[in-house]
Amino acid sequence: MGITNQPPDLLPGTLDLLILKTLTRGPMHGYGIATLVYERTGGHLAIEDAALYQALHRLDRQELLDAVARHRIAWHWVKGHSGHPENDRVDALACAEADAQR
Repeated sequence: MGITNQPPDLLPGTLDLLILKTLTRGPMHGYGIATLVYERTGGHLAIEDAALYQALHRLDRQELLDAVARHRIAWHWVKGHSGHPENDRVDALACAEADAQR
């Protein structure tokens, strides 16, 4: 998928969502995107260069990069699969990112 240190249950499309979420902060170059995702996940997700640029091209073809630039996106967290250690870890990471965005 192009993400190193990838948890085995990471859903397809996660990379695209991470990129779009990062770009809600404003325009950013690829290195900045990869660095911010790495920092915001506490070093748990590192995006490989090739995967990042493939995803950026894919998002550009779908015109999602322009859509993110024009709109304020509110992300709402819905907790599921409570009690599973990996899901609880991911929940904690997501909650920390949501708090950091406020």
